[in-house]
Amino acid sequence: MKNILSISAVVMLLSLGCAMSSQTVRLDDRSVKGHVEQAHQHRLKAKEHRDQYSPRARLESDSLELDQVRYTPEVYNPTQWHRHEADRELDLARQHEEAAGELARFEEDECRLFPPKTRGQCPLLGSVKSVESIKNGVRVELYDGISQDAVLAHSRCHIAFGMEKGREGMPGCPLYVKGVQGSKSADGHALEFTGETPETVKEIRSRFAGHVGGGYDDH
Repeated sequence: MKNILSISAVVMLLSLGCAMSSQTVRLDDRSVKGHVEQAHQHRLKAKEHRDQYSPRARLESDSLELDQVRYTPEVYNPTQWHRHEADRELDLARQHEEAAGELARFEEDECRLFPPKTRGQCPLLGSVKSVESIKNGVRVELYDGISQDAVLAHSRCHIAFGMEKGREGMPGCPLYVKGVQGSKSADGHALEFTGETPETVKEIRSRFAGHVGGGYDDH
């Protein structure tokens, strides 16, 4: 017995497939400016599709038979896909706009103690006594008299500042590595900068080695 499907049923299945494979915007993929620009581009594409959608457009399909499945003739809207694409583009635009807002808020939260002019300054320069490798990154000891809390707070601000700017302008900065996190060591005598993936850990160690030169212990 042959299966019979209508054009509308096929369209419904295709739409479901598109929804299941919809894109998701990642917060840390680009700068605030980059997210805003992408949102603008998606809204332009959405408008293009909306302009091509006509709710009254109608076509009658021919009957079709493929691999024991018979598609019955039906009147349908050939511009319907433009509406789906417009909705998809608008969703991506909203995601980019939300990401831009989240990045901006994250920088403001992490940098609330630091004026804008200091946020882009590296807090590690002139402060690091030694660096050694640990399981997920590096352990950083500071020179005597330098506040760990101050350097850690400034480091977290610098990380957030780098995210907000898309990490542009300082390719060798260890705090501009995507995914780097800063914290105090368990013994309270040093700072630790770590990552969650082998690639991130490798890059953190490589940049710290370039940052401090002979003071790096890669045991």
